[in-house]
Amino acid sequence: MVDILSNGQWLSDIAVGAGTPYPELIVAGGGTVSDVTVRASPSPALIVDGGDASDVTVADGGGAVVSAGFVENLALTGSGASGVMDSGSLDGASVTGSGASLVLSGGIATGALVGASGGGAGAPWSIVTSGRALVSSATIVGYAEIASGQVRDASFVAGPSGGEINLLGNGVISSATIGSGETLLEQNGNASGITIKAGGILELGGKNGAYQYPTLEVGGGIDVDVLSYRDNFTAGIVNDDVGFQGISIEQRGIVYEEIRLTGHDYFGDRVAVSSDGHGGTLVTLEDGVPCYCPGTLIATPDGERRVEDLVIGDLVSTLSNGARAIRWIGRRFYSGRFAAGNPDVLPVLFRAGALSDGVPHSDLRVSPLHAMLIDGVLIPAVALVNGMSILQEATGEDVAYLHVELDRHDILRANGAAAESFVDDDSRGMFHNAAEHARLYPETRRLLPRYCAPRVESGEAVEAARQRLRARGFTLGRDVRRAPIRGYVDRIGDGGIGGWAFDPDRPDAPVMLDIWDGPRLLGTITADRPRPDLPAIGAAPVSRCGFDWSVPPSWPPMTVRVIELRCARTGAVFAGALCRADTGAGPRAA
Repeated sequence: MVDILSNGQWLSDIAVGAGTPYPELIVAGGGTVSDVTVRASPSPALIVDGGDASDVTVADGGGAVVSAGFVENLALTGSGASGVMDSGSLDGASVTGSGASLVLSGGIATGALVGASGGGAGAPWSIVTSGRALVSSATIVGYAEIASGQVRDASFVAGPSGGEINLLGNGVISSATIGSGETLLEQNGNASGITIKAGGILELGGKNGAYQYPTLEVGGGIDVDVLSYRDNFTAGIVNDDVGFQGISIEQRGIVYEEIRLTGHDYFGDRVAVSSDGHGGTLVTLEDGVPCYCPGTLIATPDGERRVEDLVIGDLVSTLSNGARAIRWIGRRFYSGRFAAGNPDVLPVLFRAGALSDGVPHSDLRVSPLHAMLIDGVLIPAVALVNGMSILQEATGEDVAYLHVELDRHDILRANGAAAESFVDDDSRGMFHNAAEHARLYPETRRLLPRYCAPRVESGEAVEAARQRLRARGFTLGRDVRRAPIRGYVDRIGDGGIGGWAFDPDRPDAPVMLDIWDGPRLLGTITADRPRPDLPAIGAAPVSRCGFDWSVPPSWPPMTVRVIELRCARTGAVFAGALCRADTGAGPRAA
């Protein structure tokens, strides 16, 4: 039996489908229904064909069709529930049932479209657009597939289980933002006007797809799925004379991929390059992020514990507010090649006793922007570097960071020193596991950061602290400037130079060398190549201390440069490293 509702007829708080008074209900022009539960039926039990419906819930096995008219708040909550719209208008929908799906093949959808299930290899997508569907001014949460049709002025946001938007076929996305924990897979569709926010990723995986110059915000990433990642890839911002602005992915001066960007000039921004975890190459626009290095000892009610051993829910001791539970732990990793020579990334080392007697009680390593509580104010570690008791490392090793978040910003004890917990100042997306937070706390609203103490980066308070700690460094006799490194430049020619270098105090630790062209830093190399000949002749105690550097291919033939190699840690000119590089005839000694 089919019931038709039209011409001013109205029903509320009803159930339709098998075993109900309305096995099949058609809401035609002039008809209105509200507070409807759609139950299992051999065919869709609710058809909105010209009428209006609001607050429709589709239960297990139920189905609803919108072929004309208007539907507000459609919820597919049951297992196998389905919704189809081929014309008409839809304002707000959610897909939370296992195996439930919403297919938009026509009409206009607005409001919040929540797809919290589906996605992944072989699994159904919870929201699918096809045909001539138009999704406009909508927030799409979780998983969706844009097979055809158009999505514009939309926001893609991760749901409790993450999120993924699959763009393929004839699908079009324009003027959209990709939020934290969400990935937009550009397969074969067309994407334009895309803004990638912190923690969001645009994956370029299609051979026939097209995208137009996305805007990349700090913490946002672009995954070049079709470019196999290599350990010695480097990436940076390029603004050239012919109008190219974007990211260049290179290996030893050879460009493998260029990604055009828009939105701003990106001048001075840094880019991290890493594996995307499944063979491709991921680039992320970087900014400094406050963190602890592994091995840091965090005070807890049961004694000190290594930061990498802590888990969500553990109690930590705060400076003034007793024991508090960990809400989240952020994790970030940088390859040694990216970290080398990068002051935004390289750890700051506080020698034991650098801040006061016994504080810290052992060497403490934190990220450059990690704030320490000094004289009642929070000061970034990098602002306290004095070259003696506090210095920035120049490591060639991989750098890992962790941070501890409580329910509000507070002061922890790290190796006995007062140091901050994490506060989300729009930096959560910098962590590789940012999506985990979105899954654990989907209702979290973005708020302005509230610090537990004044945060200062310059001015009288900073300078007073710097002067006091520097004087303390002298008093302690902790001048950590390294002894002159030893080595030699023994290859000059073939468009480059080579040699060997080691630190007599730490011969097993690779030496980092900065390469300068006058006032310009060209890059940093690591003296870690095999040189088995050196121990044999007594020149060096280790065999992995060699280095090689090639003249950039961008230099025109016969170009002459005065190249200087300096110790990255101290800035001292490396003996024997001053040379002229002539790309036509090869470098020659100065």
